[in-house]
Amino acid sequence: KTEAVFIEAPENKNKALLGESAILDVHHLSLGVDAFVGHLGSRFGKLGWYQAMSRRNGFVPFLTVDGHAACCDIDEACGQIAPSVISMENCLGIYMAHMDDYLTNFTMENYWDLGSTLRRPVTKLEKQWRYDRKHFVEKTDVANYEWTNLNAPVANWNYYRNNVKLREAKLERRKMRESGQNVTMQAIIATAYRGKDDTDHKYFSDEDKCHDFMSQPIPTKLPALSPPASEGACDGYDGILHIQHGDTGGASGAVFFQFMVGMLRWADQHNYKPWVHMNGVSEKVYDEKVHGAASGVTTKFTMLKGMKIGWARDPDDPLGYVFPGLPYKASDVLTSHEYTFDGTGVWNHYFDPVSDFEPNNDVSCRDKPLVSMEYGHVLPGLHSHAPWVPHPWRYWMPDHIQQTNRTMEEWFVFQRKKASQIVQQQIHPNSYIQQRATCAIAEATRNTTARTLQYQNKIKQLKPVILGMHIRHSDKWPSRDKIPVSTFYSYAQIFIEAYPKGYIYIATDSSLVWKEIQKTWKDIPKHAILRQPSVQGLSSDETAAFDLKDVSHHRTNVEALTDIVALAKCSYLLHGWSAMTEAVFFLEPSLMDFALDLEEDPDSSHKLQAFSELVAHVKKNPKVTILRTYNSLPKIWRLRYKS
Repeated sequence: KTEAVFIEAPENKNKALLGESAILDVHHLSLGVDAFVGHLGSRFGKLGWYQAMSRRNGFVPFLTVDGHAACCDIDEACGQIAPSVISMENCLGIYMAHMDDYLTNFTMENYWDLGSTLRRPVTKLEKQWRYDRKHFVEKTDVANYEWTNLNAPVANWNYYRNNVKLREAKLERRKMRESGQNVTMQAIIATAYRGKDDTDHKYFSDEDKCHDFMSQPIPTKLPALSPPASEGACDGYDGILHIQHGDTGGASGAVFFQFMVGMLRWADQHNYKPWVHMNGVSEKVYDEKVHGAASGVTTKFTMLKGMKIGWARDPDDPLGYVFPGLPYKASDVLTSHEYTFDGTGVWNHYFDPVSDFEPNNDVSCRDKPLVSMEYGHVLPGLHSHAPWVPHPWRYWMPDHIQQTNRTMEEWFVFQRKKASQIVQQQIHPNSYIQQRATCAIAEATRNTTARTLQYQNKIKQLKPVILGMHIRHSDKWPSRDKIPVSTFYSYAQIFIEAYPKGYIYIATDSSLVWKEIQKTWKDIPKHAILRQPSVQGLSSDETAAFDLKDVSHHRTNVEALTDIVALAKCSYLLHGWSAMTEAVFFLEPSLMDFALDLEEDPDSSHKLQAFSELVAHVKKNPKVTILRTYNSLPKIWRLRYKS
């Protein structure tokens, strides 16, 4: 007999005897057992039950006297954790194998009151993996696809050529041969892409004009493009990358930004010029009536056929997860082929073309190959495996990409900065989307007193102060949480107190969110709350906006992109994890310094305090919001949410 609390206690003088007795008890509990009655809230009891089933090689009925379920660990609150038990592997505690991935940055507050909550984040990853796997299997010849291949070429520094120098040399030789003129690469790059220049369009914010503009039916025909034809677009390039789809489940943020950045980066790495003409594989952004054959648009041109895209692996990945690699000849001889594409191709309805290539049988392209990515290249290749593709949150991906030793903020920043470089150069919402976004925040623009500020011999006009909020609800899953509207409300109060004449722009996919704001945000002036007018893509349940039966995909594309561009024009941003939010940062990377991620530790009082300090600092230093430069804020903001 001992008064010690447990066998291993230092004051226990009979450890050896009790230890041997415990082992014998577990052994006897498992012998010839037809049913088990005991404590499953005890590792000792659960081990006895497990061993009994092992000896019997079958299920042993049980009665748990302490109410603990078979799929609940001894330090979990079974009722609270039950929704996270989604598979037998999860039930049996296999999720514990991932514990080391989360202990670095995952904290369990109130452990002694609430128990362990570690299962929840791992279950989110498992849900995302199952979701990705489902769509992957639907679109890929799984029998001929390997997720890992240690024999694939390693994409190290020697793997890629210096494409800028290559293109420059080829272009200069061609120009010198034809006309004796030496054209520099800088001049070619300057004219190659239709760069973003807001001065090209004078977007109006007049109340009557905006009302009329936003009330008109969304146009379904392609906007006029200029120049109408390309000449010499393929000079210096090895071919054209035909970008034909993202994944099946992604909507505007994922397909138009995340996947597009990945494919544009591949094109640059391998000296291919990109051309976007999308088909119906990315079904959430594809509208058959507007984008398909019903549009009456057909594109034909001649290029070489016979090249395919291979596979590569990352030098930091010991398991060899593969992603799109070097192009290769699939046949001995490349043959001339007339390509025919029905439909509008989706992209040009919403964006300027990503390059100067126009499919009009450009002579410089006829003897170059056209390549495109297979579905496996896109998912899981770009979606999870490629180290140079941005990710909107930590869904399943190899360990060297998840980088769980980094905080979410650190993990996001590097990706956003790299992706924004490509977006700034090649992904430009067209003038129609820009005008819609301008009208969405027009009231703030009209009611802001025109003021100017002299800074470093430049005149800067002060913009309206707008707090952007992206409140994603509806189908937000599988590895993310819906942030309550009440959480955003606390920040809205801080903002309006600091800026009584400020504005709050709400971007949401849920009609329930908007109703709750109207009902509960009583102390926020109604005129200060802005949103895109006449939005139809609002869900009243867990149905995604792009899955609503009575709303076309073309319309939900336009509405989502309008919100993205409008949020990019805001002064501050509150958000959760979403591809739409990442698109905002890609368009306006400096907004990262004025944004707050509410999904990671949403109830943290440190975040409220940090936001309050940020608003106070910016209000005292208005040059910060005007100049919008990295590191323009005090160092303390870089340490936000840390106690």
